[in-house]
Amino acid sequence: MKKMEELLQRWEATAPAQLPLKELKTDEALQPRAMEAVALSGFSAEQKRLADHVRVIASRLRVPGVQVEPILVARTEQGLYIVDGHHRFLACRAAGREVLPARVLVVEMGEAVMASKFVNFGAEKLGMLPEQRRDAAWQWLSSATARGTQPLPEGASQRRIADRFDISVGNANAMLKVLKSQRLDPAKFKSSHLDPGTGWPRWCFARNPSYSREWSPVSADGRIEQEGVKLASKIAEAVQRYGQDVFRIAIGQLKAHGVDAEAIEDAYEYLALMEDPDSDF
Repeated sequence: MKKMEELLQRWEATAPAQLPLKELKTDEALQPRAMEAVALSGFSAEQKRLADHVRVIASRLRVPGVQVEPILVARTEQGLYIVDGHHRFLACRAAGREVLPARVLVVEMGEAVMASKFVNFGAEKLGMLPEQRRDAAWQWLSSATARGTQPLPEGASQRRIADRFDISVGNANAMLKVLKSQRLDPAKFKSSHLDPGTGWPRWCFARNPSYSREWSPVSADGRIEQEGVKLASKIAEAVQRYGQDVFRIAIGQLKAHGVDAEAIEDAYEYLALMEDPDSDF
C-alpha cells in the first residue's frame, strides 16, 4: 500500500503538459467503475449518472479559458493510456477540445492497472458504487498478496484497506479469507467474470463461485443484448415500484394474451430469483 501511495504522490507531483486527445488511449483494464458490478435494477440509472457527469463537465469546457484538472496518464511501451480522468477526457472530446492537461509518468502496464484501482477515491471524485469499490479493493489486495500467497505489504492492514477503498473491515477480512483458502482458479470462471486488467475473478463472483448470473451488460456486437438489458433493468425497477403481486398479475395477463410461453417461463424464473433470499440478485 505504501509503495502505491508513493507512486501516486510522484504522479501528482509531475508537472502537467497539454496532450492532444488523439494521442491518448483508453483501456477497460484501467477503468475500475466496472459496469459488470452494477445490478440490473440500477444499470440504467448508473448509465445516466455517468452520462450526466460528462455532460456537466463538457458544458463548462465550452466556456473559453475554462480548464479541467490534469488527468493521470501512463506512458507504457504500448502508448499513452489514461489511468485517471476518463470522464474528463470524454467531456473534452464532447466540448470540441483538441488538447487537455495531463500528468504523464513512465510505468509498466501492470502498475497502471493497480494505480487505476487506487486512484478513484476522494471527495472530488465521482463516487463509485459499493460493489465497484469492493471489487477495486479485492483486485488490489489480490495483487498485493500475490493472490494470497504472501502477507500484506508494508503499511497495509484491514483497517487501512477499508478506509482507502471505502469498504467495511468485514469486507477486507472476508477477502483475505478467500485469498488464503487458495480455492480460486481463474480458468474455471467465465471470461466476463474476470477483471480485464488482472485476469482475476471479480469479487462478486469470487465470494460465491456458484453464482453464475451474467452481470456484463454488453456483448461485442450486442444491440439485441443491450436492448434486453435495458428491458430487464426496467422490469427490475417496476417490480421494486409496484411489488411482486402486481408483477405476477402482469405476467398472467401476458400469458392470457398469448405471449410466447418460453418468455413467460423466463419471467417466472426471474421472479423466483427476486424472491430467493439467498440469491445474489
